Amino acid sequence: MKLYYNPLFPLIVLEFFQISQAGWKKPFTVIIDRLVCADFKDPFLFFNCSLKSLSKSVYSAESSFKLRSELNDKAELHLRIFVSVKGGKWIKFVNVKMYLCDFFQNVLTLPITHLLRNELLKNSNLPHTCPFKGNIVYNISDCTFSDAYFPPYTPREMQFNATLTLFEHKNVIAEPWLVGRTMP
Repeated sequence: MKLYYNPLFPLIVLEFFQISQAGWKKPFTVIIDRLVCADFKDPFLFFNCSLKSLSKSVYSAESSFKLRSELNDKAELHLRIFVSVKGGKWIKFVNVKMYLCDFFQNVLTLPITHLLRNELLKNSNLPHTCPFKGNIVYNISDCTFSDAYFPPYTPREMQFNATLTLFEHKNVIAEPWLVGRTMP
């Protein structure tokens, strides 16, 4: 029997594609222009963040926040990432909404959310399970963002913005966001 009649052929091709992708050099540099955490409301007492460049395409983010009271177990997060290639139309690339507790406790299928969660848990005192308690200062330090979040086939010239909206009782309580781009 010829290989292309084998029902496993598509899986073999995909596996080869993933292996060959590992050796690809990314033909772009990631630049994060701005990170903002100024838009927050009750139950947050404060919410600060900062960003610094460590090296080419590698950034470190730091944040701290304190809640007035325990966050509701049904608090939600909504991650949206928009991209624009070479100044073209903005396209919604990622649009994920889930309970905050599920984000920290469950297996995530979207690779970017999985990477983000692992980086947050590794570099913070955030709880691995709910609840998020009040009157505790939560710190995120040296949370690294790099071109590892971008596949090798990312356009060489692209703008992106990411917004993480947090909801409690269907009301927006915080909305950190960042703006960046890729350059050849």
